[in-house]
Amino acid sequence: FPVTILSRSEQIQDTKLRQNSIVKLQQIHQTLPDFHQVQRALCQALTFDNDVTVLSQAESVCKSLNKTNASVSDLLAYGRYLMLTQDKKAALQVLLTVLSKDPKSGEAYSMLSSLYLADNQPLEAELVLKRAMTVQPNYWPAIQKMAVFQLEQGQISAAIDLFQQVLLLTPENATALTNLGSAYLLNGQLQAAADAYQQALQTNAEP
Repeated sequence: FPVTILSRSEQIQDTKLRQNSIVKLQQIHQTLPDFHQVQRALCQALTFDNDVTVLSQAESVCKSLNKTNASVSDLLAYGRYLMLTQDKKAALQVLLTVLSKDPKSGEAYSMLSSLYLADNQPLEAELVLKRAMTVQPNYWPAIQKMAVFQLEQGQISAAIDLFQQVLLLTPENATALTNLGSAYLLNGQLQAAADAYQQALQTNAEP
């Protein structure tokens, strides 16, 4: 149940909903501290939106995932924590380990693109995002990241197409709706921009 709330909060960028999922997971974790799935879910909840203020809360639970027999999901959660702490070298090694275990992990490629962008390597970032979209075509975070990248590069029509693709996969994605509105605005499509912005506001306003 808390994981479902977290997934929805990620799509609609609802901070309150995200916090509710964290509180519920922390309550379960206090009762069952060795429950592995809760450890991973809590690490994911604390790190998925790159909020550095939660680092102190995330440290112990995220580090507990770094074991010899860690699963791909464990390593991805731990890798996201390492990225949040700016330990790029360790994060890179973790992501490469993930890809050795699962060469079709769109999430790993998407995270790798963030490392490249942080290191001012846009071409490499674009290449791994394309790889993510190839190996996992419906992984919307990679598509959304590529759309933002294209928007920043002035490839407005291509960005619009990708934002629309994201919204087919996640209709309540407030970030995609807002970015789509911005792309329409830059493209001179004023009514379409207004409609997208209004839909994003309605999505955020829903309970």
